[in-house]
Amino acid sequence: MEKYESRQQQIRRPAEQIYSVISDFNNFTPVVQGHVEDWTADETSCSFKVKGMTMRLRMVDKVPNDYVKVTGDERSPLDFTFWIQLKQVGDYDTRMRLVLHAKLNMVMKMMIGSKLQQGLDQMAEQMAKAVVRSPLVKCAVFGTDANWGRVLCAIGYSGAQFDPKDVEVKFLSRAGELLVCAGGQGVAFDEAL
Repeated sequence: MEKYESRQQQIRRPAEQIYSVISDFNNFTPVVQGHVEDWTADETSCSFKVKGMTMRLRMVDKVPNDYVKVTGDERSPLDFTFWIQLKQVGDYDTRMRLVLHAKLNMVMKMMIGSKLQQGLDQMAEQMAKAVVRSPLVKCAVFGTDANWGRVLCAIGYSGAQFDPKDVEVKFLSRAGELLVCAGGQGVAFDEAL
């Protein structure tokens, strides 16, 4: 098997938050729209078409906050396995890289080897950007309620230096102040208030 490794990507998020996104193929839907055809996904499998070729992937192993291992199904045109690896080096500093092992004969290696490396680097960069920039992903990561998640997103976009652990979000309602986020985490509340 040939081994390809992407360039390491820095993501300014804890590994736990990144893992919660990459460990469920459903979360990739906003990222892949417009790049592939016939995308379908559930938590551990997905299928899509690229240039008329159908690809089917499934997650075969996951270790929280460390890695997700993905392979093609038995109908895949290539025998491969790839890992999305995470390494948290600081509270809000996680490094991500993709590692691909693919069984290629010499002709295939010469034809597509460099393209696989280039594609892996691009995929790692796009995944990192999706986690960092996508408002939908940020809202999902920061809480179960998109409204307070959007507040934290707006703070992040402001460029102000802050630690999400120090953030409280309160909304004013007819019932008074409604605390929805404390310490950067969601707080149980009644949306009817």
